[in-house]
Amino acid sequence: MEQEGRGMIGLKPCPFCGVVPDGVERYNIGETTYFFVVCENISCKVGPDADCGYRSLEEAADAWNTRAE
Repeated sequence: MEQEGRGMIGLKPCPFCGVVPDGVERYNIGETTYFFVVCENISCKVGPDADCGYRSLEEAADAWNTRAE
């Protein structure tokens, strides 16, 4: 699994604990690449969701940066 740096993509802090993630994780399943953002604070209740992967770095960052109104 690789990481794309947070400086490149502009990630907001975790909405639950305020920690800024280090970057967007990238993983491959067969020929398909998926991206997701994970809170890296081990005390935070938010963790990776194995069913939630995005097909581009931008989609993953946009999903992470979206907040409820």
